[in-house]
Amino acid sequence: MNIVRDIVIRKEAAASKQQVAFGAVYAPGVIDSQRDFMRADEIRKAAYDFLRRGTTDAIDTQHDNKKNGAYVVESFLSKKGDPDFPIEGTWVVGIHVPDVDLWEKIEKGEIGGLSMEVVARRIPDQDAP
Repeated sequence: MNIVRDIVIRKEAAASKQQVAFGAVYAPGVIDSQRDFMRADEIRKAAYDFLRRGTTDAIDTQHDNKKNGAYVVESFLSKKGDPDFPIEGTWVVGIHVPDVDLWEKIEKGEIGGLSMEVVARRIPDQDAP
């Protein structure tokens, strides 16, 4: 199972120039670039904990660990039938990007996805996809 990790600029956000991009943070059962995956319940816990901690402005560019001024304005788990994020239970965030230059890079596709930076404990799973 694969997921498109592209950033989505929804028509209503682009039309009003709100500079909000939506992207999948993590999808259940999808093997990532480190050959790991997460179950839906663990993704839900991570999404809720992220909001609980109030770290919605902890967004950098290309893992440079320098906040770029962008911040999360929406966070949700995708539902069945979502046209942009079709894997049910995918953690999706909407990010407001006030920096004009950074926003232009997103619109041009030069920055095209999200990557979650986290410290985690690997647990072997017999049901790995």
